[in-house]
Amino acid sequence: ARSGTDRNACEQTRRGGFAAWCGLPFTAVTMQFNAPQMTPSAPTSPAGSCYFYVTSCRQAAITPNVWIRDNWGEANARSGTDRNACEQTRRGGFAAWCGVPFTAVTMQFNAP
Repeated sequence: ARSGTDRNACEQTRRGGFAAWCGLPFTAVTMQFNAPQMTPSAPTSPAGSCYFYVTSCRQAAITPNVWIRDNWGEANARSGTDRNACEQTRRGGFAAWCGVPFTAVTMQFNAP
């Protein structure tokens, strides 16, 4: 139904569906469309760097919805020089630390 990406599908089509399913008039149902957030472009410099992006994290030290450089990983886990270390190993570490699925973490490797 595309209600997560299309305002009309959410506020009109799905609204009518819920109203009918609940046996209510259309006007008795209120829908709120929240446009999907677009991930900002990943940093492409400096060379030899690794960045991560998450939309939520249970760790207060991590700001969601911004690209964050993996300074610790670059210094201690080769994430700035080894693509696999950045995109797989560190990604898994951030997912576990933030309490989110592996697929909820986006990584950017900038080769040296």
